[in-house]
Amino acid sequence: MKKTPILKLAPFLLIFLVACGGQTEKQSESEAMQEDSAMMDTVKTQINKFVHIFPSHLKVALMFKNAGLKFDNSLLLNTANSGKLMNTYDRALGLGIYGVDMAYTAINNQTQTSINILKVTKSLSQQLGLESIYESNKYVEKFESNLNNADSVSTIIGDLFAETDAFLKDNDKLDVTLVSFAGGWTESVYIAASLAKSNKNKAIVEMVGDQLVSLNPLIKLLGENQKNFDFKPLIKQLNEAKAILESGIVKPETETEPMVFEMDDKKLDELIKKLKEIRSKVENA
Repeated sequence: MKKTPILKLAPFLLIFLVACGGQTEKQSESEAMQEDSAMMDTVKTQINKFVHIFPSHLKVALMFKNAGLKFDNSLLLNTANSGKLMNTYDRALGLGIYGVDMAYTAINNQTQTSINILKVTKSLSQQLGLESIYESNKYVEKFESNLNNADSVSTIIGDLFAETDAFLKDNDKLDVTLVSFAGGWTESVYIAASLAKSNKNKAIVEMVGDQLVSLNPLIKLLGENQKNFDFKPLIKQLNEAKAILESGIVKPETETEPMVFEMDDKKLDELIKKLKEIRSKVENA
């Protein structure tokens, strides 16, 4: 389109152009909002797919128990520093880590420890704007009244996790969701690797290797959604953990055969050390 010099335009044409310019600007803002909304829906879809392959905290804890592994209190992240977490990122990471610890203690009938961790997750949730989940359903009260019923406690925790995930995804707190997932993944693999080393349990070693399935999409999602947080340091640490895990692949999975995965104590120690680095953001607050 040929451009006419502005100085030669008649006054009424200037008014027309200004009006059109304002309308175009509004249209651009509207289009940008629509693009953001479409992008958010795409991310939500990706996260929903991720959730289907990400094992629940209760499922992981149950695997440990069903494998006949004794509960190890020393593997839990110290809750003493949870009140010192001063920013959204660290609180979200802590929420994911403590969520796994809560499930691990509940499944192993460590009910008092589990309720102490539940109170920590409630506090972190309040600071992250998720207080309505705990208040409306009175999860702490339900938990305390069912301390002697492991099945009921597990059901309550499962409901809490499901509701928290749904709230995060439906309230545009996707960054918090991803950090929380990263914390949960880290703690699950940390406990699994530690138990695998101390118990020489082949099934748990294989379970450690299986976590590559959920790690790859998690890293991808973190890389694509850095609007509010700089995920680069976390992505770097997770990629380093991924490299250690991949070094344990003896034979890749095929269409007809499962992956063969092995890790000796040296590799497990290397993995545990790397996961401790991620946990340290919460542990050393």
